[in-house]
Amino acid sequence: MKFIFYESELKTGVHELRLLVFLIVFLGAYPAIGQGSVCSDPIGDTGADPFCSVAGIVFPNCNSLNSDCTVEAESGPDYGCLISQPFPAWYYLRIKDSGTMEFTIVQTQNEDGTGTQLDVDFICYGPFDNPVTPCASDLTFSNTISCSYSSSYTEFMTIPNAEAGEYYLVLITNFSQLPGFINFQKTGGTGVTDCSILEVLLGPNQTVCEGETVALNGTTDGAVSYEWAIFNESTSVYDMLIGETTPFLNVTTSGRYQISVEDTEGDVVTDEIEITFVDRPLVNASVPDLVECASSVMNQDVSIFDLTKNNINIPETPNLDYKIVYYANEENYNSEKPIPESEISAFKNTDNPQTIYASIVNTALDCVSDVPAQFDILVTPLPFFMDNESFIGKRSVCVFQDGTPQNAVELGEDLEKIDGQKYIYDWTPDNLDIDGDGKEDAIFVVTELTEEQNYTVSITRVGGSAMIPTCTNAINPETGEKYEITLIPTAAPNKVNYEVREEAFFDSYTISAIPEFSIGDVSDYEYQLNDGEYQDSPIFTNLSSGDYMITIRNKFGCTPEIRSELIELLGYPKYFTPNGDGFHDRWSLVNIEDQSTAQIYIFDRYGKLLKQLRAGGSGWDGTYNGRNMPSSEYWFRVEFDDPTSLDTKRRVFSGSFSLIR
Repeated sequence: MKFIFYESELKTGVHELRLLVFLIVFLGAYPAIGQGSVCSDPIGDTGADPFCSVAGIVFPNCNSLNSDCTVEAESGPDYGCLISQPFPAWYYLRIKDSGTMEFTIVQTQNEDGTGTQLDVDFICYGPFDNPVTPCASDLTFSNTISCSYSSSYTEFMTIPNAEAGEYYLVLITNFSQLPGFINFQKTGGTGVTDCSILEVLLGPNQTVCEGETVALNGTTDGAVSYEWAIFNESTSVYDMLIGETTPFLNVTTSGRYQISVEDTEGDVVTDEIEITFVDRPLVNASVPDLVECASSVMNQDVSIFDLTKNNINIPETPNLDYKIVYYANEENYNSEKPIPESEISAFKNTDNPQTIYASIVNTALDCVSDVPAQFDILVTPLPFFMDNESFIGKRSVCVFQDGTPQNAVELGEDLEKIDGQKYIYDWTPDNLDIDGDGKEDAIFVVTELTEEQNYTVSITRVGGSAMIPTCTNAINPETGEKYEITLIPTAAPNKVNYEVREEAFFDSYTISAIPEFSIGDVSDYEYQLNDGEYQDSPIFTNLSSGDYMITIRNKFGCTPEIRSELIELLGYPKYFTPNGDGFHDRWSLVNIEDQSTAQIYIFDRYGKLLKQLRAGGSGWDGTYNGRNMPSSEYWFRVEFDDPTSLDTKRRVFSGSFSLIR
């Protein structure tokens, strides 16, 4: 796309300031202009074109955006009122019937007369005996018939009292220099132009593809004979084409062809056309394949390709535009279903590998290469760990109290040892470079873990050429999320404390275990009372008096298991049976034996002291002064240090029990 600016101009005699015009146009928006750019050209086809008032003409103008156009009119003629002559278009006309003739010349942006109105100017010379010899010495002030340099987009030209057989030359210029169309028509007067000058017109020169045939048709009303000739570049004359005596000629080789037509009155009129055959574009004999990394680790056979990276060479032919047309497969190539242009630089493959077909097209001639180029597009999978499930979520790691893992903890894999290719690992936090190669090691060895730590990694497989690209991946194919794992340290407790909720000699006790730890969480532990089953709760209920010990172990297998000190819960039997059977023959307090300062007293129901016991002694046998006491309810009082109290304060407890005989 070209951005073109036109400077404002001041037109002499009109004093009109042309505004700055901004245009955005596409190259090649208009075909090459075939209008005559000079007054006469005896060899080529750039001389004045014939004009017939019956047909009139509407033609695309020459302008600053068309590099094929002649920018300024030739030197030599007296251009009269035309102070400047940009982009000349020459025409000649011959008078058939005498009389005055009126013409209108209009220039607009669009072919149908709509759009922006564009300034057009003209000058008309005559009369002459022919349209060639007056060029350019007879184009003088005295031979000027009409001229206008106004700022209007509509000009009016009059040829007064024209005589039959006379020739007139007209120069039309595009003062605006902008792209548009010129409409040149006879709009009044009794004079009539001779349209026979158009009858043998072969049309503009043609450029076509090799292998095609150009069918020329010089059919002319009233013709009695036709002759064809081709210009000889060596001799600069036309050589007759023997046997070509019809108005038709099929042309298959480049050259300048001429037709001569004789009518019934013996007049001979000639016309010529140049045909140029252009070689069809050739594609590379060998086009390298395109290889890309997979777009997603979840679908390792799909990627997005820029097909323009295929290095298909476009011919370097001046003034000819080329493009490459791509096809997704051979079937689409054969059925002429190309890949849309919007998808060429972002083409998503459907197979892996997939063969792409491509043709080079001469856009001006719609000329296509004989055979297509072919190349494969291949998808290289992204790198990933073989054991992806081990790099997911959160994991508890057993450590010692200093944070050292109890067992080796390694993250990731050394993929180079698996497939022999080169890899780069980007760890967060940064990993060590133990091997000293300047890159982070493949495997992250965790040597210390005192708090929760998050680890991520990106894997890059290093390529070595266009066929082995460098691919990077940080997505876990198991989850579709990034490679990320959180390690949580956990350890055995340092110590087990406990709490007894009830006071000594209570009927039912509750013990709560209290782990003391610096690493991990309380939820990491489970608890055992004596040799019972392990449980998640640290609370043990409905306990009778006796000896207890709590063991705590880590749920994740962290060692060691930690045990509490012996927990002695004080109690007393509710009855005893001193009958000598060896069961419950003596009465004493439970777990009082370790308290040497404890004082135990036994009373009858009337408060009479029957016995004072020593802590750790054999207990009471149910006698008083050697005599068996009767079955009855007896009372006791104990003075002791309460082990359930934090300050082990001195307490007194009284209770009753039964003697049963």
